[in-house]
Amino acid sequence: MSRFNVSRATIAEAARQVERHGAALMRRGVGGGLVVTSSAVTAASRAVSTYLELSNVSLAEQYEALRVIETQAAKFAAETTSELQVTELRARASEVAKASDNVELNRFAMQLRIAIADASGRPPLGLFQRALARVLTAYVRPDLRVEARDREFELRIAADLSQIVEAIVAGDASLAEYIVRSDVLRREQRANQIAASHPILTKGPLSRESPTKLAEQVAFAIRDDVAARGWPIGAKLGDEAELPGKYGVSPWVLRQGVRILEPHGIVHMRRGQGGGLFVGQPSPDYTVACAVGYLQSTGISVPDALSIRQRLFQSIAQLAALRSSQDERERLLGIALENNGHEQHRRFCAALGDVCKNQVLALFGAILNAFGGSDDHDAASRRMVAEAISAGDGALARRRMNVYLTS
Repeated sequence: MSRFNVSRATIAEAARQVERHGAALMRRGVGGGLVVTSSAVTAASRAVSTYLELSNVSLAEQYEALRVIETQAAKFAAETTSELQVTELRARASEVAKASDNVELNRFAMQLRIAIADASGRPPLGLFQRALARVLTAYVRPDLRVEARDREFELRIAADLSQIVEAIVAGDASLAEYIVRSDVLRREQRANQIAASHPILTKGPLSRESPTKLAEQVAFAIRDDVAARGWPIGAKLGDEAELPGKYGVSPWVLRQGVRILEPHGIVHMRRGQGGGLFVGQPSPDYTVACAVGYLQSTGISVPDALSIRQRLFQSIAQLAALRSSQDERERLLGIALENNGHEQHRRFCAALGDVCKNQVLALFGAILNAFGGSDDHDAASRRMVAEAISAGDGALARRRMNVYLTS
């Protein structure tokens, strides 16, 4: 309280937020205090994954983003991996091959993919890979799919990962990317076969490491109720006194659940007469700020981060051309033609994220844009990107986005 010159209530609320993301834990009693409990990247990735889960991202969105992230990770790893990292990657690939069951295989495979992202030397890729691994763990839980076990699929995954590692060791970026694409497609097809469509919040061998399981379940229940109502911003969900009974929890657990949702703008609690829980306007701002804070602490250079952003937005532009409606295309072209200086680039990229119909890629793009600072790109190139999207030409939109981001 003295160090930050704030009240006890403010410190308590701040502590709850860092506890929520597993960054630290407030211990009571003699010798207690705020104690660090996990790495910065774990805390930041949990903030990102929480927003994605609360946004109810689909499996298709997740695997589409994984194709972009994992191919980049393999490419950069093939170009920069050290001898020490080669030894580690091969050891992890061996663990996958020797796994005795599907739970163990999936755990080792997930750890290897994260290790490849770390070996790329690009912290944003490690952050995004960890966040998506956590979200997918909630959707595709092999411990609950024992009856649907497929040994041939498991052996194929192990073989894919071994080949990816060997391509990285050989410095063959193109081959590594090719195998990654096949691997991601195979995993997506398998997830669809077992009909994984909703997150599972109960505890299992592939633990989500959440410190407040019941509060998290309450948060998702509230989120589902809001979505079922059609997201009427400003609508009252109930009084604080009656909501614990509705969700079958104590007032304390309800407050913890609400605190998970409030930073993301999904709901907000008003005190006093006429107060209660109200529907808010969802916003990624809190998540973006958490991720940017972590990236700044890693010492990654802006050019390295923007090299990831370039490929990411090429995919976003291509998807926007294929998926946007005529009204969305006209709105995007209007934004591209505006002249608002540095903010114009941000507005244009945000609009692209909306019309590409992939919330994961849109969030990752927003994080990289926020980290990279204000950009002033060529207005004529921006207009050309919008025109290619308006024409529904995905390949041309991808090409022009590359030109725009390097202009």
